[in-house]
Amino acid sequence: MKNRVILPSVLVVFSLLAGCSSTRLDVAASKEVPVNRMFWGSDKGNEGLKSQIIIKRDRGFVGSGCLQNIQLNGIKVAELEIGEKVTFYAPPGNYTFTTYLSGSAFCGSLISSLAVKILPNSSNIFRIAVVDGSAPKIIKDNDS
Repeated sequence: MKNRVILPSVLVVFSLLAGCSSTRLDVAASKEVPVNRMFWGSDKGNEGLKSQIIIKRDRGFVGSGCLQNIQLNGIKVAELEIGEKVTFYAPPGNYTFTTYLSGSAFCGSLISSLAVKILPNSSNIFRIAVVDGSAPKIIKDNDS
């Protein structure tokens, strides 16, 4: 009798987790990260020599109690909550974006990286997404 209850319960939990995906947000719908969680510094006034980079975090249940840390070539840029974005400027070149969760022991240490080439005078949008219950990943987004 006990196995009849446990097995269906386990299957329900796994099927719910497998279906956990985040919800993509447009740039306009994302909130700008507060300055106390932005570590890159202000690049306002230097935009002409640099390219714009926007990293936004999807909405969704998975990882919602954790901060999403963003690094650019190993330098911490920001900590994002769900539905937030960070906007900054960087010179053209090759970069590696790294993202990982933090906040409590429940957040785990899942790391995702993406190598990109930033072109001169370009606008580059990336999103942190969870697809089908996987770990959060940073991916290129074609948002306008």
